[in-house]
Amino acid sequence: MPTNSLTASTSRSLTVLVPALNEQDNLAPTVERLLQALNITIEEFEIIVVNDGSSDRTPAVADELAASNPHVKVIHNAQPMGLGHAYVQGIKAASKEFFVYIPGDNTWPYRSFLELFGTLGKADIITSYSTNPGVRPWGRRIVSRAYTVTLNKLFGYRLHYFNGLTVYPVPFLKTFPVTTYGFGFQAEVLIKAIDHGYSYIEVALPIDERTAGGSKAVTVRNIASVLSTIGRLVWRLRLFPRSSDVTPEKAAPTIQVSAGDRPLNIVISGASSGIGAELTRSLAGDGHRIFACARRESNLREVTQNGSIAQYSVCDVTEESQVKAFADEVREHFGHVDVLVNCAGGFGSIGPVEHAASADWFETVRVNLFGPYLMVKHFLSLLLGSSTPKILNFSGGGAFNPFANYSAYACSKAALVRLTECMATELAPKGVSVNAIAPGLVATPAHEATLAAGEERAGALYYRRTKMLLEGSGAPMQNVVECVRALLSPQLRGLTGKTISANFDPWKTEAFRDHVADITRSDLYAMRRINIVNLPEGRMRSDLSEAWASFGTER
Repeated sequence: MPTNSLTASTSRSLTVLVPALNEQDNLAPTVERLLQALNITIEEFEIIVVNDGSSDRTPAVADELAASNPHVKVIHNAQPMGLGHAYVQGIKAASKEFFVYIPGDNTWPYRSFLELFGTLGKADIITSYSTNPGVRPWGRRIVSRAYTVTLNKLFGYRLHYFNGLTVYPVPFLKTFPVTTYGFGFQAEVLIKAIDHGYSYIEVALPIDERTAGGSKAVTVRNIASVLSTIGRLVWRLRLFPRSSDVTPEKAAPTIQVSAGDRPLNIVISGASSGIGAELTRSLAGDGHRIFACARRESNLREVTQNGSIAQYSVCDVTEESQVKAFADEVREHFGHVDVLVNCAGGFGSIGPVEHAASADWFETVRVNLFGPYLMVKHFLSLLLGSSTPKILNFSGGGAFNPFANYSAYACSKAALVRLTECMATELAPKGVSVNAIAPGLVATPAHEATLAAGEERAGALYYRRTKMLLEGSGAPMQNVVECVRALLSPQLRGLTGKTISANFDPWKTEAFRDHVADITRSDLYAMRRINIVNLPEGRMRSDLSEAWASFGTER
């Protein structure tokens, strides 16, 4: 069993700092909202309340919160020390992997916490900006806008905001301590992080109108502190950078176990024709040990050259008893499996929904989705015996876009992508990487089903496209083989939960290899819903953003 785990996309450990100065009416609602959100988004968390010398009942409220919930801790300052000082106290006390500061003034709604915490781990840093700044006083809006424009100009950024809720890795915060206790500490930390190459994403969050009290942000003292901080940052990071201001060595978020040139034990389903057959021949030619399966024994004999280049067994992947027996047979011969490749599948039911035979429609789902599920279920114990366990599923047309007249195929392949992502998260702690490959329109016997269905059932466009495909205009099979080889290589170790296009994604490049960890934890090459903030600039985005900002913020 692997001794390490793939952690890039599954880290869920967060320290939340809640500084409070005279927030007796706001502290409890803030912490209660946080607890509600954290309990359903973060596996391991703690809340550190810093009572910064409050003169009202804030100390008593903080102690009551800590007494009623084991996740809440309290630090009391005898006198006000400032927000930056509280921030540093929180960093020193943090015991989790990531850290975020949340004001104790009850200005952020529950759903903003859900959005922020739900993005944890998708970049080194998660920063945010308000989608409805109009709820704040006009003076503060003017100052904030001028502040943001100035910092962007000075440092060459294009950020929406520098003082938003921001999640950082704790090792960074402890390596680069805050040098100012004034209001400019937030910009200092964010600029340092970006300047040292940490990846970041911005998320748009709605903010509540304050339910009690007034803002403490815009004061002469805070403005002076900000100006001083900006001056020091320009001096140190742009005019006269010091040798100590270098990027720290970041801990690798993924294991890097090299398979070297050793042969791998590979199981391939659907190996009797098409992509599965070509992978069997090519990977066996690379010196790997292959155990192939499919329903047609005569085809398997031909592909494996009567078992001379690969072992084979007849197996219907939709029948659990057969899959289990096949796994037992592989265990006897291989002992363990390094790679499981799920190629079994097909178009199945073709035609408009109202004309589809229900049994055929569901059988398509059984083959394309239930089959890979059964293979993973019964081969997992064999995979866990490998030091580099990998699962590769084959996606297809309709997984990410509508595929008219092929609803059974499209739905099953879309579900297979989501199964891939679920298994990637579930199996990451065990060191198993799980990815899908979108092969593109490769000329294989599977496409003959479209010609058999006819133009009326398949649709004129796809029918014509298939005819051209089978006449030689399809994507090269070699692209698929090379993509599989790349995903088996040590260079892409750690990539998991992704659907890689064999024809369009830059998996061959050095840039792709260099950013495997960042790709894994991001939403790149994944099945995700498009939110309002992802829309292009225009009237629809502005109208919907305004509506969304005020929709259901109270909780």
